[in-house]
Amino acid sequence: MLKKRYYFFLIGVLITIYAFIFSLFFLNKNSADFILFSKLSLIDNVSIIFYIITLYVCLKSLKHYAFLLIFILLAFPSNVNNYLPSILFSSSIDKNRVFYPMITHVDIFLIVGLLKYKSKAIKTKVLQGINKFKLFLILFVIVSTLLSISYNVLKSNNLNDVSLIMANSFHLRYFLLLALLFFNTDIIKHRKPIFCGLSFAVGFLVIESVLYSYVFNTPSRLMSGTLRVNTFANIFAAIACYFTFLIIRDKINFKFSLIVFFMVLVIFLTTTRSALFLFGLYIVLEWLIYIKAQVKSKNKKATALLIGLTILGIFLGTILAQKNDRLSLKNFKIERIDFNQNEINKIILLEKNKFTESLILRLNHYQTSFNMIKENPIFGIGPGKWNKHKADFGSKENNVMDSHNDLLSAMSQYGILQGMTLFFLVYLIPLVFFKKNRAMEKDDPLIYLFIINFIMMFAGITNSGIFKHQVYGFLVLIIMISIFEFNTSSKNLTK
Repeated sequence: MLKKRYYFFLIGVLITIYAFIFSLFFLNKNSADFILFSKLSLIDNVSIIFYIITLYVCLKSLKHYAFLLIFILLAFPSNVNNYLPSILFSSSIDKNRVFYPMITHVDIFLIVGLLKYKSKAIKTKVLQGINKFKLFLILFVIVSTLLSISYNVLKSNNLNDVSLIMANSFHLRYFLLLALLFFNTDIIKHRKPIFCGLSFAVGFLVIESVLYSYVFNTPSRLMSGTLRVNTFANIFAAIACYFTFLIIRDKINFKFSLIVFFMVLVIFLTTTRSALFLFGLYIVLEWLIYIKAQVKSKNKKATALLIGLTILGIFLGTILAQKNDRLSLKNFKIERIDFNQNEINKIILLEKNKFTESLILRLNHYQTSFNMIKENPIFGIGPGKWNKHKADFGSKENNVMDSHNDLLSAMSQYGILQGMTLFFLVYLIPLVFFKKNRAMEKDDPLIYLFIINFIMMFAGITNSGIFKHQVYGFLVLIIMISIFEFNTSSKNLTK
């Protein structure tokens, strides 16, 4: 049972955060590190028009809003944020000046939905099967994150650091907004539009990445203009595993295999090793499960899908391994391992080549994060400050970067305890709730969304997914879907 005092506490925290952010707009108005608008391009102008049209459609009904929710959270072009006030994100050693929006299009969309579709009466029973420990865990994440933000704001000695922290408070903002959205509206009842919206978002990202990579730019790898390369490939790998899981178990129509096919093709074209490994490992596990299940029964559709994906994977993998140095294992060479060293980037020394350059980069970033954690174990250095202060902790990288590890990112910026709790909440809580709630309709595809969070946890070993605000918003949406009570029947939802 969620008491009313918790509800008003969430409202109060959210209002305070936005009031402070808006006050920073005025305090920063004469600062060279603050801009009201970026230099706007044609794509920026098209994006804002597209965003306004999307908002208009969403105001038609809650069903439309639910359908476009994942699209806005995960896939909407980030160019629209160039219309919003931004703060300097780069460090003093970076080659380029990069700015980060202090609020985003996601904030606006969630606030609009909350105001438009808020119920008149406050609902007090919103959680199902949540014991006191789980409720305490959720509240602890909110309070501890707030404490870390507050502490680092108070100890910061310049306005840019304070603004960076508040701009990167999206972990708290999105969590509160989505919790209040599910708390105050009936969006959880629109389960089919939410699921169909995921397919729409995936389709849009496929088209957007092709246009960005082959029409507007000429990168060496397929990438998304919004999610870039590794994050794009990893979230696609997780969603592809989710769809494959549903198809094999006959939870959705076999026609969804076409979506999986395009997603796998996209993953191969990005040549992102973590995504290729995760999806390949998942297919191997499904094969093992399938072989075991043959003792009991046969599923021709599952067999066809697994064989098709395996053949596709072997074919594409062989071609890419021969033509791409990043994927060729023959280039993976360790010069030495020295346990007498006290830094991870010195313990493991790799030969420098195209295959290992990104691995070496990550080892260096891991050590930078360890240095931050060592000096700031309780409250971290503050969210959003990793790149700006990386040089103070041993980094020599002159491009805008992050820790490239979710747990290290969270602990270095929020503190050890708060970082570990945030990590657990995002990646494992949906699985915990799934196992706890045995009464849910097992033919509802949405209850298996925990697969995406779980797989993204492993992608977080080499990438900071939860520090990409759109990916984080999507993962928190899955948390809310797994938490909040629903009474609608959704059997054969997408067949």
